[in-house]
Amino acid sequence: MSFFGLTAFGPESIIKSSLVNSGCFTLYFDDDYKRGYSEVLKKHGSCGIADIKEMMTYTMGFPPLEEEVETFVKFSGKTELGSQFSWDEIKATLDKIRAYQNEQAKKSVNYSSYGVMKVDEYHHLRKGDVPNVFFRTPVCRGMQYGFYQFKDDHDLNSIKHPKKKCDETKYAEALVMSGFGH
Repeated sequence: MSFFGLTAFGPESIIKSSLVNSGCFTLYFDDDYKRGYSEVLKKHGSCGIADIKEMMTYTMGFPPLEEEVETFVKFSGKTELGSQFSWDEIKATLDKIRAYQNEQAKKSVNYSSYGVMKVDEYHHLRKGDVPNVFFRTPVCRGMQYGFYQFKDDHDLNSIKHPKKKCDETKYAEALVMSGFGH
């Protein structure tokens, strides 16, 4: 049994929960955030940058990831510790984050045609997007290597694997090509 897609062993689908557009900003509604905001107002009288984590904890029922708190603060545009948030500013920040995440989700669709996908599959062509365009964190251990180290000019289709031949093979090929091998 799951509650909001969570089970006792973690998320139901690790791939679905690791996508760029997943997270607390799309799982919870504005009413949930408003409830968390009002709880913070009752407790502290105001809601500042230091109280955002507490507001999100009231909203979700458990502490948010540090990455989610940092994302909220980054999109809010407020960087000073004394900055206060009104409900309208929080709602506007949530709308900005959701719009950004939906825009990122559109990038994760590689194909709009089955035929084009099959042609690329036949020719063993990979799309140029790197994994961190699709996923927030590495989904499996194999993705951990190089997940954040891709350069902008990295092309997955330009990898060359030249054949390495030993001296004996080179000698045998030269002998056959010269005509003395038969």
